[in-house]
Amino acid sequence: MSIADLAMDQESWAMMVLVRCGALTECDRHEGVYVDEGIEQSEIYKYAAIEYKKSNDLHPFESFRDMTDTVKMKYEEHGGNDICSLCFKHIDD
Repeated sequence: MSIADLAMDQESWAMMVLVRCGALTECDRHEGVYVDEGIEQSEIYKYAAIEYKKSNDLHPFESFRDMTDTVKMKYEEHGGNDICSLCFKHIDD
């Protein structure tokens, strides 16, 4: 597996965790655009830790720290919007 493939797998896993724990919800009109549901970050990390441990080493990470860093990076990338930015843009048009 290439480094790029590994990074994509890690990012996909992190996004799956963020959606499953309810931290992010994908806009039903705009694929790949997420709404932040306002869950405390500590709850996100608790859920991620449980999923990491339940996976019996079938996760794409070399360490627990790699996992938390990736979850944090993806949350910072996609969180922070309480409304879909694309939907909001169309409201102004």
